[in-house]
Amino acid sequence: MRRKEIALTFLGLLLFFTNRSSASPLKEITCKGKVLDSQRRPVAGAKVAAYEMFSKDGVGNVFLRPLGDTVTTGSDGGFIFKTESESFLKYFFSSSDKLMYGYIVAVKDGYSLGWSAWDMSEDVEAEIELGWPQCLEGTIVDEAGKLVASAEVRAVLYRKTESVGFINDTEWLPGIGPLESLAAKTDSEGRFEFNNIPEDSSVDLFIRAEGKAAITTYQSELGPSFKAGQTNVRVVLPDEGCIEGRIIDTGKNEGIAGVEITAMPRISSVGAITVPRFSAAFYQPFVCVSEDDGSFAIGGFPEGQYCLRGNFPFHDNIGVESGKTSDFIIECSDVVHGHVTGPDGKQVVDAEVQIRQYQDLKAGGSWRIRTGNVRTDKSGRYIHTDIGGPYTVGAIYREKVPSEEGYRFQYIRWNEAFNGSRQVDFQFNSFPEGTANLSGRVADQNSEAIENFAVSIQTKVDWNDYSGGYLFNHGCFRLFDKADGKYEIGDLPAGTYHVSIYNPYDSKRYNFPRLDELVLEKGKTATVTCNVIKKDVYYGRILFEDGSAVFVDSPPWQGAKSHVSVPSEYGSSSVSIDKDGYFEVFFTNEELEKARDGESEMRIYYPSFTEELVSYTLGTFPLELLSKDKKEAGVVKLPKPTYTPSINLKNAPSLKQKLLPGFDGITINVDAAHYKDRIMLVCFFDMQQRPSRNCILQLSKRAQELETQDIAVIAIQASKIEKRTLDDWVKENKISYPIGMIESASEKTRFAWGVKSLPWLILADKRHIIISEGFAVSELDSRIMN
Repeated sequence: MRRKEIALTFLGLLLFFTNRSSASPLKEITCKGKVLDSQRRPVAGAKVAAYEMFSKDGVGNVFLRPLGDTVTTGSDGGFIFKTESESFLKYFFSSSDKLMYGYIVAVKDGYSLGWSAWDMSEDVEAEIELGWPQCLEGTIVDEAGKLVASAEVRAVLYRKTESVGFINDTEWLPGIGPLESLAAKTDSEGRFEFNNIPEDSSVDLFIRAEGKAAITTYQSELGPSFKAGQTNVRVVLPDEGCIEGRIIDTGKNEGIAGVEITAMPRISSVGAITVPRFSAAFYQPFVCVSEDDGSFAIGGFPEGQYCLRGNFPFHDNIGVESGKTSDFIIECSDVVHGHVTGPDGKQVVDAEVQIRQYQDLKAGGSWRIRTGNVRTDKSGRYIHTDIGGPYTVGAIYREKVPSEEGYRFQYIRWNEAFNGSRQVDFQFNSFPEGTANLSGRVADQNSEAIENFAVSIQTKVDWNDYSGGYLFNHGCFRLFDKADGKYEIGDLPAGTYHVSIYNPYDSKRYNFPRLDELVLEKGKTATVTCNVIKKDVYYGRILFEDGSAVFVDSPPWQGAKSHVSVPSEYGSSSVSIDKDGYFEVFFTNEELEKARDGESEMRIYYPSFTEELVSYTLGTFPLELLSKDKKEAGVVKLPKPTYTPSINLKNAPSLKQKLLPGFDGITINVDAAHYKDRIMLVCFFDMQQRPSRNCILQLSKRAQELETQDIAVIAIQASKIEKRTLDDWVKENKISYPIGMIESASEKTRFAWGVKSLPWLILADKRHIIISEGFAVSELDSRIMN
């Protein structure tokens, strides 16, 4: 690889973010609206707050934070909030990512809470209705049925919006901090209460308490657990499971301090990749930082399988049991760490440290990203483990330029290839000043100005120098949106630079040329004119055989989209399909012919209805069907995928005062005569779940007592397992009453019996009329007595 290409490759790594978004330039976004009552009259005196959503690095959960101050509505009920549209610079000046989505929330005593979701990419007008408040009340108990006091309970609200395509769209409001209007604590009797729930809302709960597992009632296949107005909520809070251990450097056989460790529930795999399950409550991050000796401890886990992630190799399938601690050792090698300071010797927070795999360039090797960038913590410290050598280390410091949409940067690399564990410290210099200037114009092949583009310049450095010591590189980055396509950057130090000009907002539409090295002189202005090739837009259309569009608006999983994979110089890229089935791609004549000659395929993908992060191929779109005229776009028609909505067990009807259903679909050995004119206690359970096992064992201990009370007990395994496994467990635990198993169609059978969750107890009188359902074993005596 030639030196010029090496430098440009580094530039691409340094500015990798430019392909991360096709957003338009930064602009002010406004949300204004009114708070109304159920009669559509303005509500004065309501407290209205705006919240933006962001995702903290390394955690995988999303959070809310206030956006501006809370306002109080006047007589017109009006409010207004402002923010900025997505900026490229946000990626460099914050360790948290703003998701450009948020909420406006209004509260007033005597009314229900009201909210409006806010897509922060555009101006919106919102009406927030404060209606008649509904209660949601209940009790939190532990696995033994003991009341849990001082438990933190947070409500997550859901409401239906318009139905689009196959899926009913649902808006949700996560009741996480700082949204204290949806937070409660249990009293000494383990009770909690919300008295501001909108009447059209469904609710899930997020619950945590000292020494207990942090749980959510959310289950993706069942939908929200509770409804506004429900006053009999009862949630079992298990004892917490814990993960403890050490993270060690195997090369030095010593602990590694300061490593952030995140634990995520594990649910599925896509190929060889484990997919973590993100908390439905979007609140509880299971995170810790290793101590000086490398030890770590994370608690609050519900029973299940977990994976650990961080700046070390991915570890999955760690079993956690309720009330127990799992010990785990994370072994690492090639640990690089150090401190980053500024010109004044003070620590630099949020500096990016890049670890790159080293390959001998003379032998035909090349630079490539070895691992994700790490940021310095509040002490200016960084650490990364298990790099795998040889590798190099460099640090980037960016400073936003006042009154400019851009920044200047410094990059320092230690010019030596390392193997094994090393400490590498960096200290940045003061930014150099100068009197040189750079100007020019960016236009296409027809001399029409390109309005939105970026200019990046950086000093020339010999990146092949490995003689020891530091290599220092500096430069700047600017965004321009001038109608005439002109740009100017001043106050630059004299020297030799690499210059790059490109369109970060719409990179697929243009081919920008590579520019030569540029020498800037003191007090002089260098001119660089950038001649861009603007590509032609081509259209295609994809429909189902019934004429409907291959379009997903309300996704079966968050972020799902149908899309077309388009061949490109760098492999392929994805383009979305609009609500009318159209998609657009960009080619020059040469690129289109090259794609056709290479027999490249444009593959059509549609999201799975059941598996998150999974899409499947529906077919291909022939290149010859593309047209510059949208009206003449070729059409590919495909069979429509069938989708059978899953049964929502939370909506299973109550069978109280109804006759016990028959045992159709259930394998069980029962003698009808044995149960005639006797009270019946039926327990649906899943032996793979701890609460279910506890329930069955408690009933087993009372089997003889219940028999003397003329109560017949039957238990039914509700999920499919090996019969031999179930039989062995029954025999091992000496369970005397009959146990059956649902043969197939588990959800359908459970729905027919009104089983909303597991374990599920049903009590019927001597006529086999159901008199009680869905209660805990600890409540059995009172239910029998009543």
